[in-house]
Amino acid sequence: MVFRHPQFVAFGFLFFSSCEAPSTAHQFWWNWGTTFGAAAATLAAVGAALYAARRKPTPPVLTLSVLREDGERTQFSTGEDVHFYHLVVGNAERSSVATRVQVFLTALDAGLPSDKLLTEVWRGNVPFRWRDQEFLPLFQKIGGARDLDLCSVGKVSGLSLLPLFVPNSLLPYVNWKLGTPCKLMLYMQARANQVDSDMVRVEIAWDGSWAADMSTHLYPKLLNS
Repeated sequence: MVFRHPQFVAFGFLFFSSCEAPSTAHQFWWNWGTTFGAAAATLAAVGAALYAARRKPTPPVLTLSVLREDGERTQFSTGEDVHFYHLVVGNAERSSVATRVQVFLTALDAGLPSDKLLTEVWRGNVPFRWRDQEFLPLFQKIGGARDLDLCSVGKVSGLSLLPLFVPNSLLPYVNWKLGTPCKLMLYMQARANQVDSDMVRVEIAWDGSWAADMSTHLYPKLLNS
């Protein structure tokens, strides 16, 4: 390689030759500072890891609410017109997922729509169906929200509660024919591996009739536990 400007080469040689090597003291403090910084960063990372390991995770908070008080109109596979009503299982701590969640009916009171005091007719533990249960596992993970079947009112079949299965002791109170008005109080609770929801009361008041608009005929509402 030919250098066309030898004066620059000479200048560079003289410049670097004149630079003094760092003193021993400067080199010591430079090495000490580098080592201290690395050690501090390591200690901070270890401390953060230990804190995260010892800190208890926030548990999920399961909630129950009525999805739509006017229900959803559709049809059975037989062609019968029907209104479906749903609950929503929510989680107020979305970052903490609840696992193996099911919603249970623990007690049922029954009477007439005009009754202020209802009679307890059943007590036990029966899970209710998830919406589209045929395509879902029995247990759900709840991070956000999931719909649950509550009841249906068919144009021919009348009012039906929708538990996953019906024990014999509950059978007389699951289906109510057209022309049979009733008021039902369902005591329900969502349960997961980590936590249970508060017990809630779901009141279903039905005047015994069916219509295209059911808002004045059946009214599900959530009451304080």
